[in-house]
Amino acid sequence: MQIINTERTDMKDVLDRESSEGLGTEKSAPSVLEADLKKEDSYSRTLGETLCIGLFFAFLVFIAIWPVGFHWGDQLIGDYEGDFWKHFWGHWWVCQSLDKGILPLFCDLINAPRGGYLYIADPCNALIVYVLKPFMSFAAAQNVLIALNLWMGMAACWILANYFIKDRICSAAAAVVYGLSGYVLSYPVSSGVSETLNTAWAPLFIYFLHRLLDWGRFRDMLGMAVFFALTTFSCWYYGEFMAVYTAAAFLYKVSQYIIKYWRGRSYKIKELICFKRARAAFLCSCRRWFAFSYPYLKIHFLQICCAIILGAVMISPFAIAFKLVVSNSANIVMPAKAPKRSISRMRDYMGNNSEVSVNIRGINGFHNYTNLLGLFLPGKGNATVTVTVDRLVRVHYLGWIAVILGLFAWRSRRKNQAVYYLGAAFLLFLILSLGQKITYSDFSPQGFLNPVYLLMFLFFPFFYNIAIPFRLLMISLICLGILASWGMKELLRRQTYFKKCVFSSFICFCMLLEIIFVSPLPWPLPVSPVEVPNFYNIIAADPRDYAIIDYPFERPGARLIPSEYFYYQTVHGKKIPYRTSGVLSWELSHNFFMEEILLAQNGVLASSKTRKNFERGIKSLLDMKFRYFILHERLLPGFTALDIENRLIPYLGEPMRFGDGTVVFQIKDISSTENEAE
Repeated sequence: MQIINTERTDMKDVLDRESSEGLGTEKSAPSVLEADLKKEDSYSRTLGETLCIGLFFAFLVFIAIWPVGFHWGDQLIGDYEGDFWKHFWGHWWVCQSLDKGILPLFCDLINAPRGGYLYIADPCNALIVYVLKPFMSFAAAQNVLIALNLWMGMAACWILANYFIKDRICSAAAAVVYGLSGYVLSYPVSSGVSETLNTAWAPLFIYFLHRLLDWGRFRDMLGMAVFFALTTFSCWYYGEFMAVYTAAAFLYKVSQYIIKYWRGRSYKIKELICFKRARAAFLCSCRRWFAFSYPYLKIHFLQICCAIILGAVMISPFAIAFKLVVSNSANIVMPAKAPKRSISRMRDYMGNNSEVSVNIRGINGFHNYTNLLGLFLPGKGNATVTVTVDRLVRVHYLGWIAVILGLFAWRSRRKNQAVYYLGAAFLLFLILSLGQKITYSDFSPQGFLNPVYLLMFLFFPFFYNIAIPFRLLMISLICLGILASWGMKELLRRQTYFKKCVFSSFICFCMLLEIIFVSPLPWPLPVSPVEVPNFYNIIAADPRDYAIIDYPFERPGARLIPSEYFYYQTVHGKKIPYRTSGVLSWELSHNFFMEEILLAQNGVLASSKTRKNFERGIKSLLDMKFRYFILHERLLPGFTALDIENRLIPYLGEPMRFGDGTVVFQIKDISSTENEAE
């Protein structure tokens, strides 16, 4: 305050001195006051625009996640048969571990009876939930997490687009194209692959990357390092994608220097006709270009390397922990014979790793789910229904409004050379998202080898580890969103400020309506109830330490473990025999008791070995501290549940039956049952 008052006093003395010398203050004083007023008005206008845009984004998010906005604690966003239950469980387990003061690296609650090492794939969102849960229920915290990530992703892409086009109003189009795309609302939100829900860090990394290439300031390098660490920490795939994007952006900077140096240069006809003169002129120009551009490119390259290295150092403790957990034979996520990819094997490129990966995951290796027709074909029946453990509806529809606005950006290509770069980056990552083999549609497996993906697979470091190229679509959506904002700016450049605000808001709202009504995205978004069977509330109050078995092991019509079993554990807190990768623990899958249950489910009649198998199996289960066998009738087709009950009643006695369709058998020693009967 003292500095400000001193400056105002000095300015007052200058004006008084001018007045005393006859220079007059009628022109000087108003000019200073007008400058201050303009500065204050510009600041208030910028702040007001930012607040209004933030509220507009919140309104769009509220529409996108309909109807959860009215049921934060009563429903969970996500398809009931999707993968979100396990990610929800992961957040819960991290919070439980932190409350106990231990690192969430070893878990004995799943893969019973032995447990195992576990690294949650989504630690970033788990920490956010840990901050939110003291203020609301766990289900509400999960829904708020989704809404918050959507809003932050929109805001981050808006900041990036505003840096390119210098228009805060029109930059809102990029936020909608990216933050509320069919990809985001279907894959991270509906199916619940929550590590891909961290959509805010990647645009902010790109923002600081371009600032670093343009200005070369230390604070931009530091921002780039921080957001590279956050992007990688939230999703390992996204960190790899940022490395690919950094290489593309640096090549763009190199091309800028080339164009800047060679533009306007001309050669005489004699030099072009004569080979020796043409060669000498070319070499001379190359030396001059190298002397002019190399120092600047070297500085940019070193700055980028320093930022990446600094970000890698920030993330190194988590990377080391992840590597140690995954490489340990007692890890829970990976099966014992998980396939390893290699660039020396063409079958790995085509996605046929081994029969183990096919049998365990139910998929053909590392198959992709993006095709050319799905990028533009509308209609609710044109989504890809996968057969992986997440069983989601993957939507890669771009949106026709966004594409048309992107074409309008081509009109400003001469004034803004970045349009060329954004268009090239959009096509590059779009082609990469199509995967190893470009297919035309879901209706036909025909296609052709993707040459761009093959080059990246062979020569770009660690690119061969990308198992789901579909996720590369997120960078294409960022580039398309910025191009759409540029096109909107060109379309509305002659409109007044008020009309510009109205029209841009209307177009953004129409883009959202296209996604939720025209695209293959299921809307309203699928939701799941938070209720659990009554029996789990009963055993939640039991302080004893034991394990339970939920049956069946597979969802009807699919080779998938019902992942809601993980959600039930967040209520009862007892051990279960499942892995987060969708695999049953080895001890239980090879138990004689479970073999007899599977025989009963398949309609095989009891044999002379049935009783002996039950005796051996039950004794083993009791040794492993399994106490209850819970039969979920709604997950068993036809009379299968009745067949299993009839097989178990002679040995375990009459079960407890509940109105929600659960039948509970208490696991007890058969010999004691025989003595009581005698």
